[in-house]
Amino acid sequence: GSTSEFLLSYVFQNKKEEERFVKVEDPRVNIAALSGNGKEFTDSMQLANNQIKADYDASQEENKKLKEELEKTKTTLIIPPTTGKEADEFNLALAAKLKAIEEANQAEIDKLKAELEKSKAETNDANTSSITIRLVDEKNNPVTGAQVKVTDVASNTVIATPKVENGGYILLSVPSGKPIDILITKSGYLYKSFNVTPESGPGKKLDDIKLEKVEVGKRLIMNNIAFDVNQSKLGKGSFQELDNALKLLKDIPSLEIEISGHTDNLGPAEGNEKLSRLRAKAVRDYMIAKGGDKDRITYKGYGSRQPIASNDTKEGRKENRRTEFQVTKVAPEYSISSENAKETLTKILETPRPKSSDSTSQALEVGKKIIANSISFDVSETTLQKESFVALDVFVKLMKDIPSLEIEVSGHTDNLGSSKINQELSVQRAKAVLDYIVSKGVDKNRMTYKGFGSSDPIESNKTIEGRKKNRRIEFEILKVAPGYSLGSKVDSANEVDLKLKPKAIKKKRQYKGKGTYQKNPIKIGGKKK
Repeated sequence: GSTSEFLLSYVFQNKKEEERFVKVEDPRVNIAALSGNGKEFTDSMQLANNQIKADYDASQEENKKLKEELEKTKTTLIIPPTTGKEADEFNLALAAKLKAIEEANQAEIDKLKAELEKSKAETNDANTSSITIRLVDEKNNPVTGAQVKVTDVASNTVIATPKVENGGYILLSVPSGKPIDILITKSGYLYKSFNVTPESGPGKKLDDIKLEKVEVGKRLIMNNIAFDVNQSKLGKGSFQELDNALKLLKDIPSLEIEISGHTDNLGPAEGNEKLSRLRAKAVRDYMIAKGGDKDRITYKGYGSRQPIASNDTKEGRKENRRTEFQVTKVAPEYSISSENAKETLTKILETPRPKSSDSTSQALEVGKKIIANSISFDVSETTLQKESFVALDVFVKLMKDIPSLEIEVSGHTDNLGSSKINQELSVQRAKAVLDYIVSKGVDKNRMTYKGFGSSDPIESNKTIEGRKKNRRIEFEILKVAPGYSLGSKVDSANEVDLKLKPKAIKKKRQYKGKGTYQKNPIKIGGKKK
């Protein structure tokens, strides 16, 4: 892209005074006066030409790269109309788009400002601390519907009752530097209680809190139970924790527990076991004094035989010095949440065989068949699922309220699989239902059971819904005293409200003589008068 001009000048003088020189306008060619033969001059010029060509090639390569970059980043230019209706519409659309972009940007700016101000406030407020807690179940699924109570330990006053947000999160804003007790309860679950001292500054996230269902064998460490060194007298700070355990006992009448005391391994084993037993007894005595049923609370001392941490460290020994309670007995219905129990109770029965009229009550009579909804089993299994217990308890009540009632429990399956296996499965499921009802105190002589396999469908087995309805448990009335009916008031949600309605049986009035009513006829001479 550039040119070079060379001026060669020859001066003919005496040989002694002869000089040869080259004047070069291009600064890249630095050639002083040359002497010697013409080859030196030619070589020098060739070097200069080579350098110029290399520079030119480099510039061309750079131009090529720039063009490629331009092609990559080039955007299609839209040439707007300049006149007429199309120009007006274009300008309006462009203005609206620019305004939307401006508003979106402003909203984002406002949001960032608010978050910044909030962060500053939380950071600058030395008297407040924020805590985040997440509740999960035993499968690490988020838990909602729990109740949370935050208590100031020093004053024993409730300072917050936050809600559990979506995802099982609890967000707390509490005074910093002061010990607080956090109590988490949920129907059907063991409570959780723990003590923390919040620090000032940015928010802190605690480890996930795992809630466990109330089931036989489950243990709960009572974190806030305190005793003096080598003493069995309860410290004042223990009462709130014990009241939490006592409330659980009162909420679940069938719950029975064992209080267990544990120590570290310092000192003689015999002394540790005795101390742990006395501490467990002190806990039981307090609960009984506060109204707990002594027949539902036992106690035992294990000394240092059941450590949960290493006794080689101070922190480990502190964890091992603890009081626990273990669930030794509980009715099955408390293994499911109250929400599920309520829903199950309202959808227990339907009586499609035979189809009833629109009457709000149906007579309990021999031959009547009742299909029990909400009684379910695992696939190809005969063990009742826990959700079935509430429904079965309604039948237990029905049997106890009507002493003359005798029933046959029948099991039914769909037609998938071997008919022989289906037959045996239906028999075993019917027996499992009967065994449960008998375990609740109903005379087994009032019930029989039978399996029909897939031989008695009530819907088509060609659809999923049909097969689901065919997999069922039925109760057939074999015997019952006259005068009882089953109320079945169905609302818009297809919920069934069970009510036993004994019908009044009119006694025949006895008359003696015209128009004379006599309740207790008198026998005279072997004849009624």
